[in-house]
Amino acid sequence: MSKKLALIFLLIFSAYPVFSTNLAGILEDIRIQIADNSPDIANRERGDDVLIRRINYIQDEIASETRCCVGRISTGTVAGQREYRYPADIVSPIRLSYFIFWSTPPAYKTLDCVGLSFLYNDSLNWENGVSGLPSEYYDRGDCFGLKPTPALLYSTTYAIQIDYYCRPVELSTSTDIPFNGNRLLVSYHKLLVTGVVAMCLSEDGETVAAAGKYTEYDRGKKQMYNDIRVREDNNGATFKPIIR
Repeated sequence: MSKKLALIFLLIFSAYPVFSTNLAGILEDIRIQIADNSPDIANRERGDDVLIRRINYIQDEIASETRCCVGRISTGTVAGQREYRYPADIVSPIRLSYFIFWSTPPAYKTLDCVGLSFLYNDSLNWENGVSGLPSEYYDRGDCFGLKPTPALLYSTTYAIQIDYYCRPVELSTSTDIPFNGNRLLVSYHKLLVTGVVAMCLSEDGETVAAAGKYTEYDRGKKQMYNDIRVREDNNGATFKPIIR
C-alpha cells in the first residue's frame, strides 16, 4: 500500500516537465517515478541495464515515428554498378544528390526520386540503358538504384550524398545525450521517461496508472512530430521525397 501511495504522489509530481539532458538524469527521473530509487542498489527491483535497454527501445521508437534524427553521408559509386545499400541506421531517405565536379564551384545536384513501376512502365528494357551521369534514383528494399548506371567518368569516391532520417545511437554511458546529442530536442527527453515508466507500471500490474502514462506518451509523440514538421517547413526542409 505504501508503494502505491508513493506512486500516486510521484505520478502527480511528474506532471511537471522533466528536462534531464543525459542518460544519468533520465535514469534518475525514471527511478523516482516508479519508486525504485533506493540508495542501496541491492534493494532495487530493476537494474540499470534493464532500464537502459528500455530507454533505448523508446528512443528508437520515437525517432522512427517522429523523424527527429537526421544523418548525412557521402559515399562512392562504381562504374557500371546500379544498386547500393543504404546506411545501416536509416529510417527513411530525404534526399540523394550526385556530385557534379565540373560545375563552378563543384556541387551536389539533387536526384529525382522515381518508383520502379514508373521505370518499367516507361521502358521494360530500362535496366540495359547506356551508362552516364545519374539523374534519378529508386528504392528497392534497403537499397537504392541509380539511373542511368554511373559511367566511369562520373564514378568518384564521394559521388553520392545521402541525407536521411536515421535511428539514434544507443545510450550507454551516463553522459550520453539522447537523439544523437541534438540540443533542440532536450525538451522531449521527458518522453523517454514517460515511455519507460509506462512499461514498468504495466509490468507491475498498475494498469490504470500505466494506461494514463501510455496516453501521455502517445500524445507527446504526436506533439513532437508536429513540432518537428513545423520547424522543417519554416526552414524550407524536405520531409520526404516526392516519387513519380
